[in-house]
Amino acid sequence: MHSKVELGADQKVQLVNVGTQNVRAYDVFLLGLHEAHWSTRQSFEQAINHFQLAAQLDPGFGRVYWWLHLCYSRLMGVGLPPEEMAPKAEEALKRAEAAGFVPPIPWVQARRDLYPETRPAQRALAIEACKKIRQPDPEWQSWEYLQLGDCLVAAGLFHAALDYTERYLESAQHDLSDTMNLQTYRHLLTRLGRYDKAIDLWTELIAARPDDPIAVGERALLYSRTGQYEKAEQDLTELRKVFPRSFPELYHMYWRRDVDAAKAYFTWLEGRKNLQPLYKYWGCFLLADVEGGISYVEEEISRGVSAILPVNPAQVRLQVTRPLPQSISREVEQHPRFQAILKQFGLDDTWRDELMAMANELTDVTGIHVQLDDAR
Repeated sequence: MHSKVELGADQKVQLVNVGTQNVRAYDVFLLGLHEAHWSTRQSFEQAINHFQLAAQLDPGFGRVYWWLHLCYSRLMGVGLPPEEMAPKAEEALKRAEAAGFVPPIPWVQARRDLYPETRPAQRALAIEACKKIRQPDPEWQSWEYLQLGDCLVAAGLFHAALDYTERYLESAQHDLSDTMNLQTYRHLLTRLGRYDKAIDLWTELIAARPDDPIAVGERALLYSRTGQYEKAEQDLTELRKVFPRSFPELYHMYWRRDVDAAKAYFTWLEGRKNLQPLYKYWGCFLLADVEGGISYVEEEISRGVSAILPVNPAQVRLQVTRPLPQSISREVEQHPRFQAILKQFGLDDTWRDELMAMANELTDVTGIHVQLDDAR
């Protein structure tokens, strides 16, 4: 069972339940979290070393096994062989479950993320979520709202997806810092042009993790997007301490209308072997090379992985157009090749209309009415 960390005999205030009484194990666990949040192969490997030591110090520390599972899973996303990483992640899941850890997502979802070939098709996922909304399962901790929200994202119903995601965040009873869910929420806000709210959320994360380069880079993007160029440049200065060159620099040039410099910068970035695929297709789309950008999207999907986690049609739909101007987003989403990508996942107008009808049958429970984004 989880227990409390106590730092001193005279302490009267009960601390947050962190899962262990072993202060040394918890300190080492925090070192692992620090490394994991950098989201690179080297940082995940370093994090695993810390988590393994924490587990040795307290074998009943269930939360540390959960994070071991996450790191092994994400190592698959940065190129390590699934046949090596998946068994290690599965073993960590088993140890977390045996230790009585309560995960931030249902166990079935954790294993679907680990073995994406077991993930049901969109219709089955939506039906499952609708049933859970009608008859809540305590183990799911309101995850059904997020699952249906993901189905809505995949179908291009972003406003309704935001409503469902917010409903989930309001209902969730666990520590959301251990999940990607708040990140998905920030990305949805960005896709829908709610930049101020997204900036506030990234700022909250940076306050907690000031050396998190991903958070700083994401906020820099939004500052550039909203014309807050001085603030963007401050974030870029911090980011350069870790990444001397990065996509947010190109994005800043684009919104400052220095397109020629942006093109030259992208030519350099594109030649880097370790540049994440999403930066390649975002750069192409921004610089009016829609065909080239879609080719990068196709290449990413064909590899069977995304930047961090196994391919999920909701993430594909959201990530491809997330930081783009609305005019470019529409051009990309209406392009026949992108429509063909969506159809690989069973995503077309017929499914979208069916999903809207399914979700609207739940309005009496959820209070959420789903309609086309253009009708908002």
